[in-house]
Amino acid sequence: MIYIVDEDVGQLRPLECELRLRGHRVEILRNADLAFAALSSCKDAEIAIIDVMLAVKDGADGSRYGIEETDEGVTTGLCFLEDLAKFNEAFFPKHAAILTQASRPQVLAKIEAACKLHRIPFWRKITFQTVFDLADTIETQMKAIKG
Repeated sequence: MIYIVDEDVGQLRPLECELRLRGHRVEILRNADLAFAALSSCKDAEIAIIDVMLAVKDGADGSRYGIEETDEGVTTGLCFLEDLAKFNEAFFPKHAAILTQASRPQVLAKIEAACKLHRIPFWRKITFQTVFDLADTIETQMKAIKG
């Protein structure tokens, strides 16, 4: 299963369709809390593609990802990645990749440091000309994970 953790569902539909056409199962998880519930104990993750500026759960119960620890929501995906590494170390961080549209140098530095620490890919949305290029990159990474 390919998990895409990002709230921009409309932008992700073409990628989801392309991956499905290539024979993959895909699930989009719209916020960090929903994704944590699904992935903290999952056993079928081929890869989780995680956005950095990630939405959190609304409502009375609140989110496990507070404003202080996530730089006011700018680095929620990195906090989420750390949680996955603690709660599901059989799959994460090895089965993860960061995909972002972030452009602020301070944020990019944090992303680069986290990806280097966990030895996972850091992909910037701007570098992919088409959805096909991104799908190719995802498949290449999945093959690398399998070894």
